[in-house]
Amino acid sequence: MDLFFRDNRSIKNLQYWISYAYTDSKRNENDAPFSVTPSYVFKHTLSVVAKYWINALHSQVSLTNNYLSGKSYHDPNLPSYTQRKTDAYNTLSASWSYLISQQKIIHLSVNNLLGSSPIYGYQYADQPNQQGIYNRIAITPSTKRFVFVGFFWTLSSNKKENQLDNL
Repeated sequence: MDLFFRDNRSIKNLQYWISYAYTDSKRNENDAPFSVTPSYVFKHTLSVVAKYWINALHSQVSLTNNYLSGKSYHDPNLPSYTQRKTDAYNTLSASWSYLISQQKIIHLSVNNLLGSSPIYGYQYADQPNQQGIYNRIAITPSTKRFVFVGFFWTLSSNKKENQLDNL
C-alpha cells in the first residue's frame, strides 16, 4: 500500500510531499524452509520532503527525512528462521541549489546530516566458533555522511528549461 500527498500551492515558494509505503510480503527464498519476509523488504517506509525557493538568493534549499522500519534477518544462533529484525532508522538530508543563470545550476547535498549509523543487517560466519556460536559482523554504511557537489547545465533550444525541479 502506498500513500502520497504533495502540495506546492499553500505556501508561496514552498513545495513539500509526504510518502508512505507499507509492504507485507513473503517469498519462497532459496535457503528458507518456508515463505518468509525477504531481508531486503522494509515493512514501513516514510519520506517527508520540503523544497523552498529563496528568490533574493536565486536558490532552492531542501530537507528530506526518511524513516525505515527494521528488516528481517536470519540469526543462525537461534532455532527458528528470520526471527530477528534490525532496528529502525532515520536519516536527515539537506541540499542547496544555486541558479547561476536559467540553465546553469550549482548543487550541494549532504546525506545523513546527523551521522546516524544504521545497521542494514549482519553477516554471519560460515562455521560456529568453539562455543558453538556463529560470530557476526554488522553491515553498516561505509561512511556516515555523503557530500555531493555538482554543476548542471541544461542544453536545449528552450532557454527557460533547467533541472531545478529534479534536484
